[in-house]
Amino acid sequence: MKKKLVALFLSSLALTGCTPDEISFWEDVKKTQEWNSGRSEFKIDVETNRPDATYIYEAYIDAYITKDLSGKVDVHIKKIEQDEYGVIEDEIIIPLKFVQGKIYIPISYFKNLYKEHNLSIPEEFANLEIENNYIQLINKEETSLLLMYLEQERDAQDEVNILYETLFGGMDLKNALINQGNLYTLNLNENQMASIFAQFIDIIISNSNMIISTETLSEEGKVIFEEKSLYFKENKDHLLQGINMIKLLTDSNFEMTMDLSDKEVASNIEFNLDSILGSIKVDVETISTEIPDLTNSLESELDIQVTNISQNLFLDLINLVSKECGLEAQISEENNVQDEIDNSSEENNVQDELNNSSEENNVQDEMDNSSEENNVQDEMDNSSEEN
Repeated sequence: MKKKLVALFLSSLALTGCTPDEISFWEDVKKTQEWNSGRSEFKIDVETNRPDATYIYEAYIDAYITKDLSGKVDVHIKKIEQDEYGVIEDEIIIPLKFVQGKIYIPISYFKNLYKEHNLSIPEEFANLEIENNYIQLINKEETSLLLMYLEQERDAQDEVNILYETLFGGMDLKNALINQGNLYTLNLNENQMASIFAQFIDIIISNSNMIISTETLSEEGKVIFEEKSLYFKENKDHLLQGINMIKLLTDSNFEMTMDLSDKEVASNIEFNLDSILGSIKVDVETISTEIPDLTNSLESELDIQVTNISQNLFLDLINLVSKECGLEAQISEENNVQDEIDNSSEENNVQDELNNSSEENNVQDEMDNSSEENNVQDEMDNSSEEN
């Protein structure tokens, strides 16, 4: 759901106002949506500084993807944390392959993880063939849902374009977007960004029904979007006050350059925010290139052997990846919370059984007492008859 809101906001930057440069930019962006296959490279650098620590994240993603969601993606992430106790560096490399929506990862990747984390290799894994063998990460049902979602997205693209043009065509950027040939440049200071966020909130509040009817959202997604819209509506004044407060207490700027040609799009986004609490710097570079015959050139690389494994080994490998990505503690905490819920439920069931048992005992006692009273009454009646 957050991705949908982000997509709407980024689209607003391409659709603001009706100046010739802004209209030209949006028309060029729409052309790239017609690409069927290509390569995209992403280089993302994030640096946050606080008085007591510095965190640096560097990510590089190299993706070759075709229209039917086949291809390969290599992910390389480096994390550096520096505080008074020293410097900690972590590096994560994940190679993935896609075949018509199915996601695979090489067995050799997991072998390296077992070695890196000094873990014993399970017997089932030790018996697997390593060379050119892969394991599927999501099942057939999840793959079908993913492909169906993407197909719906493609079919609704024209409607979505009209939606974005309707929603954001009137936003005012004070001519901040400049066009020079194929090169577009956008520079925003904290005042302009605050204005955009304020206009964005109004648009979401006023057009939530239109967005829900056009966007490809699940039933759960629609509920979440409605809740977000209602939150914006009920807390609009507080949100605007918060935006103005951030504007007063921070020094920030947003810069974007995008070079759009027929076969390639190169962009760079820089965002900087400074405050008394610290600073954030984000730098995102992307290059996307259309490759019409990509399916043929990837054919040999996507000819892989898929190995079936047990559910226990699959869960073990998922935990191994979580450990590598630093998500183990989070997953453990979620499991602990679920265990507490389950234990609480079991305790409630036990208590219910005890209560039911107690009620049954009370009923039995009443029946026994009633029986004793009847016996006494019978004895009295018999004694009366004898007299």
